[in-house]
Amino acid sequence: MTYKAQEMGYKPNLILGARQINNGMSKYIAERTIKEMITHDKKIKGANVLVLGLTFKEDCPDIRNSKVFDIIDELGDYGCSVDAYDPWIDKKDVEQQNYTFITDPFKADKKYDAIIIVVGHKAFKELKRSEFEGVSTAEPVLIDIKGIVESPTWRL
Repeated sequence: MTYKAQEMGYKPNLILGARQINNGMSKYIAERTIKEMITHDKKIKGANVLVLGLTFKEDCPDIRNSKVFDIIDELGDYGCSVDAYDPWIDKKDVEQQNYTFITDPFKADKKYDAIIIVVGHKAFKELKRSEFEGVSTAEPVLIDIKGIVESPTWRL
């Protein structure tokens, strides 16, 4: 005979705690990005931030359940101007609210105050530090969530 944990009066604290931590990660990543920008004397309000990756997992086009949009929302709350790039999805597949979906930023002239690598796509793993420096204003603030970049400013 099996019982549901809640019917027995048991509250699965470990699971609830893990869910709470997971739900708070977007805010944490945005706050760490802002702190690193401040440390590097970058302006916050109106700062240009590049988010690399919008999908739920690497090398697939699925954006369902992606928490990246929560990070973008948090950065928008700080007054940052956010551009997002993901080689796996098409512009028509994403609803743009408080960010701009762009084509390859490494082939454009725009410079960013911070870059956040959120998804470990193979295309991002192949990028060299010099390519991140090429799209950054002064010393790059490079936030690496997936542990794929050499010498990031901060790594989760």
